[in-house]
Amino acid sequence: MAPLNQLPRYLGRLLQSTLLAFVFLLGTYRLTAAAPAQTSSVAQAEAQFNETLLPILTKHCSSCHAGASPANGLSVQSLANVLKGGKHGPAVTPGNAGQSLLIQYVRGERTPKMPLGKDLPETEIERMAAAIALLPPVST
Repeated sequence: MAPLNQLPRYLGRLLQSTLLAFVFLLGTYRLTAAAPAQTSSVAQAEAQFNETLLPILTKHCSSCHAGASPANGLSVQSLANVLKGGKHGPAVTPGNAGQSLLIQYVRGERTPKMPLGKDLPETEIERMAAAIALLPPVST
């Protein structure tokens, strides 16, 4: 133990070491706590995609945008595929239907209007837009 005249310096160093250890442990906790939230976000986005978007895309888009060589490199068979996109970029912008190429093409804001040769029912376009707007951000 330190002599009494060195006690303030000793206590200062002890406090400083304890504080550094606490900050380190807190940072480590935050890093490990953030990982499950990101995984949860990805799982949530995939579940939303599979429940809401995939049935519509399978029904109206998969004849051209699925399989071994999908049109323009865009496959609609999974969330990862629509986030990756095709020739023109990502098909879906999670949280922003208006910026999503998929919505722009089915609404006819970009040409050619999709699906080729037919119009999607407005209710299905709105369901797709609402589902995209609710998608949490996902890193690919």
